[in-house]
Amino acid sequence: MDIGDPSVLTAYGERENTRLEHVRELRRVLEYRKFAETEGEPREWVDARAWTTGEGPKALFDAAAGWLRERRVLLPGVTTLTRLSADRTGPTASA
Repeated sequence: MDIGDPSVLTAYGERENTRLEHVRELRRVLEYRKFAETEGEPREWVDARAWTTGEGPKALFDAAAGWLRERRVLLPGVTTLTRLSADRTGPTASA
């Protein structure tokens, strides 16, 4: 990171806009999409994965996180990802 004086990092979180500006810049430079911009792709993928593999919520959670990273989608909060995978346990989930 080439930070000459590491003590400046203690004040980093004091200005919320600094963090948000850096997130936007990193997203642009690294070409990541926001989770909200995926328009249901993750849900469809998790549903299909649960249906074809019969994996449980933990395996679906881990697989979904990997799928999002591979597609350069910013990971949502853990609660969002948990909800996405929690109720999908294969063919009997919708019965």
